[in-house]
Amino acid sequence: MSRAEEITSEVRRLVQTCKAMEAQLQQSIPKKTHQEVVSKMQETIDGLNAEVERIRADFQKAINLNEAIFRVESHVASQNDATNTLGQAIAGSIEDLNSKISQGTVPLSVYKETLSKVEQLQQSTVGKADYVALQKKYDELAESMKSMVPRDDYFNLQGQFANYIPKESFDMLQKTLSQYVPREQLIAAETRLHELEARMENYVPRSEYDELTAKIALLTKEASALSVEVVDVAQPEPSMSKVGTAVSEKPEITEIQSQLSEMKGGEDSVKTVDASQGFAFANTTLCATNGLEFLQDLEQAPIESIENHVKSGDFERWFKDVLTDDATAKSLKTVREGNYTGDELKTKLVAVISPRYAS
Repeated sequence: MSRAEEITSEVRRLVQTCKAMEAQLQQSIPKKTHQEVVSKMQETIDGLNAEVERIRADFQKAINLNEAIFRVESHVASQNDATNTLGQAIAGSIEDLNSKISQGTVPLSVYKETLSKVEQLQQSTVGKADYVALQKKYDELAESMKSMVPRDDYFNLQGQFANYIPKESFDMLQKTLSQYVPREQLIAAETRLHELEARMENYVPRSEYDELTAKIALLTKEASALSVEVVDVAQPEPSMSKVGTAVSEKPEITEIQSQLSEMKGGEDSVKTVDASQGFAFANTTLCATNGLEFLQDLEQAPIESIENHVKSGDFERWFKDVLTDDATAKSLKTVREGNYTGDELKTKLVAVISPRYAS
C-alpha cells in the first residue's frame, strides 16, 4: 500500500469516526428530558417533605400529650398520697365516730371538719372514667411512637439523602461520558490530519509514478536509437548536429527526468545517519539516527531534557540540517512558538513527527 493510499485510508477512518461520534451524540438523552425527570423527582421530594412535616407535627402533638399525661400522673400520685393520708385520718375519725356513735353523739366540729376534708378531696381528684380514658389515649400514643424515629435521626438521614442521586441518573451520565474523547486527543488528531494534508501536496499516486517511469524508459530507448542512427553516418560534424537535433526534438525527456529526480529525492528524505550525526538527548544515553528512533527516544527522554531542547530549537535544526526534512522542521518550530510544557508538549511533538516516521 502506497503512502497516499495510507493517508487516504487514515482520512476516511477519521471521517467515519466523526460520523460515529455524531451518531452516538444523537442517541444521548436531551437536556429537556433530563430536566423533566429532575423536576418530577423534585416534586416527589417535595411531597415527601410535606408528609414528613405532617408526621413531625403529629409527633410533636404526641410529645405534648405525653408531657400532659406525665403531669397528670404526677398530680394523681400526689393526690393518691394525700388520699392515703386522708384515708388514714378518716379511718381514725371513723373509729372515733364509731366509738362516739356507739355512745350516741358526735361533736359538731368533728362532723364539719370531716365534711370539709371530703369536699376538698372531691375537688382535688378526678373521676375514674376520665382517668381510664386518659390512660387508654396514652397507651395508643405509646404504640404509635414505636413506629416512629427520633427527630435527630430523621434530619441526619435527610441530610445524607440530599448528597445522593438516583443510580439511573449516574449510569446515564457515565454512558454519556463514554461517548466522548478528550479534547487533547481530538486536537492531536486534527494536527496530524493537517500534517497529512500538507504532506500530500508533495506526493503523487504510485500509478502516475509508474506510468512516468515507463514513459521515461520508452523515450530514453527512442533517444538511444536516434543516437545510434546518427553515429552510423560517415560525417562526424553533421552527426553531432543531428544528435543535437534529435535530442532537441524530445524536450520532454529532460523535464520528465527532472521530475523523476525530485520524486526520488522526496522518497529518500526519510533517511538514517551515522551515530556521529545522530541526535543525543541531554543527560541521557539516547541517540537517534533517524526519525523513527527519534520518536522512540522521545517517549523515554525526561520531560526536562525535551523542554530544554525545544526552547533551544535543537529538534528543528537537526531535522532540517541532518535529515533534510524542512516540513517537519517547520512544524517543530510551530510547536516551539506555542510555548507548550509537560505532557502536552510531548503530545504535540509526537503529533507532528509521527505522520512521516511512525510507519
